[in-house]
Amino acid sequence: MGNYRCCLSGQDLNRQFASPDRRLHPTVAAVKKLIAGVKSRGKEVFGYIDIHGHSNKKCSFIYGPYYPLHMTRYLRVRILAKLLSRRTQMFRYPACRFRQEPSKVNTARLVISREFDVMNSLTLENSFYGSHVCLLYTSPSPRDLSTSRMPSSACKKKKNKN
Repeated sequence: MGNYRCCLSGQDLNRQFASPDRRLHPTVAAVKKLIAGVKSRGKEVFGYIDIHGHSNKKCSFIYGPYYPLHMTRYLRVRILAKLLSRRTQMFRYPACRFRQEPSKVNTARLVISREFDVMNSLTLENSFYGSHVCLLYTSPSPRDLSTSRMPSSACKKKKNKN
């Protein structure tokens, strides 16, 4: 089976962010140059989101950088994930991971976070199975039931007039 993240040189572009070759990985080099240019003008980069497809897990979720519990960034980096999970059942907050695994040190989200101090450097993962599968594996929260657009009369059993 092929790797769907490979560029024409056969390399996984998501693993080339630490030291991209301008000729072999032009898009990676361009993204880093763009962010460096923004930072050099004294501007802040609010966030970087790398969007991926996931072949094993269901629904949508986020991978993000690790920050110690005592830092305000610990909570701030989780806000988007929490808001998405409250908005739709297709996003699973419990599936989100905020850590820096040794095997991922050269990935876009960790390199952008580390080199450019971008707090919200995230990977948004989406299941290849589609959103319908997510709805089968999750149950609605009480909040979702209370904001249903279905009229309450549709849920009541009709009394038999006989």
